[in-house]
Amino acid sequence: MERKTLLTDCPDAQGLIAKITNICYKHQLNIIHNKEYVDHSTGQFLCVRNWKGYSTTRHS
Repeated sequence: MERKTLLTDCPDAQGLIAKITNICYKHQLNIIHNKEYVDHSTGQFLCVRNWKGYSTTRHS
């Protein structure tokens, strides 16, 4: 079983956390740690998510 870290840095938008979590769920990945931050002065969303599982698909 692989352990990976997903780093997300993008403009903040409604539903981002749900979309990211849904991708993990569809690929049967278990989120073991999650840290989120929104920089309100720039509108930037930052997230570090650690997961484990067997991933066969790459997303960019």
